Amino acid sequence: MRFNTEEQQKKCIASKQPLPFYLIYGSDSELILSFRKKLCAMLEEFCSEPDIMDGRNFDLPAFYDAAQLVSFFGGRRLIIVKDFEPEKLTPTDCAELCSFIKELTDDVTVIFSASVDSLDAKKGKNAKKLLEAADRAGASIALDQRDPASLKPLIRSRCKKLGCELSNDDAAFLIERCGSDLSTLFNECDKLCAYADGAPITVKMITEICSGTLSADPFALSRLMLKGDLAEVLVRIDALIRMKQPVVLIMSNISSAFCNIARASAARAEGKSADQFAADFSFRFQWMAQNAYRDSSRLTVSKAFEICEVFSDAETQLKSSPHDDRTLLETAVIRAMHILGGAR
Repeated sequence: MRFNTEEQQKKCIASKQPLPFYLIYGSDSELILSFRKKLCAMLEEFCSEPDIMDGRNFDLPAFYDAAQLVSFFGGRRLIIVKDFEPEKLTPTDCAELCSFIKELTDDVTVIFSASVDSLDAKKGKNAKKLLEAADRAGASIALDQRDPASLKPLIRSRCKKLGCELSNDDAAFLIERCGSDLSTLFNECDKLCAYADGAPITVKMITEICSGTLSADPFALSRLMLKGDLAEVLVRIDALIRMKQPVVLIMSNISSAFCNIARASAARAEGKSADQFAADFSFRFQWMAQNAYRDSSRLTVSKAFEICEVFSDAETQLKSSPHDDRTLLETAVIRAMHILGGAR
């Protein structure tokens, strides 16, 4: 069985029906850790104290021996393999492990918790085999970074527990500034609450305390451009440069965002839905496809592709000529906003 949606994952825990095998993987370390804790709490009723093994230095013979032991205290044995890295296995070892997983009995439960981004179902040589074995023997749980809409209540709740109020709009700003990694966001919330000392958290506090990251939301600057406020776009670019963000990276993020928007514009023109668009282009994160599809409603296909050409030309110059990097970036932004009709 595969539990890839949040609703399915909640049902997996709520069912209170232990399975022989669980494979937990994804791109968000906080979600992986959180789900593993919830799963272990659910299994406490059925299982003995867990045996914990290191997946980074995985000892297959030791694992086989542990999984075949009988619990002296009755109930199911529980074995947890943390930070598992499937691609470290040889093809032979992987095949043997998959066969062993499929033959697990009901007197043992095994949890494999993969390291972040170490299990890629499309590219990993061992990933597909392990996922197939997990689905046959028990369950695979994919825990990727969540979209901003589902992150906002989580970080607001975190702040509330720490005695501070974070508004919905300010939560959105925090996500835009710091990214969608839940562990990072929780750390930023902890810092903000310590600084606020019970007072409501404000945008000013977030700007002062949270350094942010450019890769947090590649649509942040493109979204500002679509709103038509050139002055605000240039202020944000200035802030990023003062934060020592490389101009080439800023340019790449804006260009990437508009490329996705252009693709979404083309998909929308062909009558494709947001889900069809995401599937056609194999987006790793669903929220990126949703953002691009949403933003594509603001411009025509021809304008979207014209803007892509502007940034393509600018990136070529940036990498091959002695021009001032910042001037190239800001010129490209101004040209793009003229195309949008919003360079005011």
